[in-house]
Amino acid sequence: MGGSHSAQEAQGWWVLDLAPATAHYPQDPDGYHFIGGEPLLLVEDGVDPSAAVGAPALGDPGSVPREFRLFPSPRDGQTVSQGQAADFFISVRGYEGFGEPVSFAVDHWSTQRVPQAQEPSGLPLAVSLPSAVAPGQVGVVHVETAGAEPGIYFLDLVATGGGMSKPVELALVVN
Repeated sequence: MGGSHSAQEAQGWWVLDLAPATAHYPQDPDGYHFIGGEPLLLVEDGVDPSAAVGAPALGDPGSVPREFRLFPSPRDGQTVSQGQAADFFISVRGYEGFGEPVSFAVDHWSTQRVPQAQEPSGLPLAVSLPSAVAPGQVGVVHVETAGAEPGIYFLDLVATGGGMSKPVELALVVN
């Protein structure tokens, strides 16, 4: 609307008060509103364009733990024909100022025929992992299936960054 306001800094975050939501369907419970209020744009000067963008969060700074979260896609696995390659895209999001790069490694794997965890060195699939992914970026896990038997493969990766480790589970059906 052309107006400007000073933003408040708190613990490394910009704190903005948003107007309340106003949209309400007749069948919604009393007091429930799902969208509305005037939009706000935060403009920062002097920021390196290659700097990672932290995900916005609701609540007071420090109200959620400093961490990263992973969002693989496709989330429920995928199917490829024998000899075809598969790509999984893993979005990395940092919370409460987490900005360190996250690296990936295969922790173990299994199949529907052999459900016990297997060592990465015996994996019959060729897996290429991103070396490091900054929060706000997407890493690609590329899987080559040439020479692999048909079946369902479960790849268990571990993502490590900032002194933390998180599991990532990927499922691949090879026809």
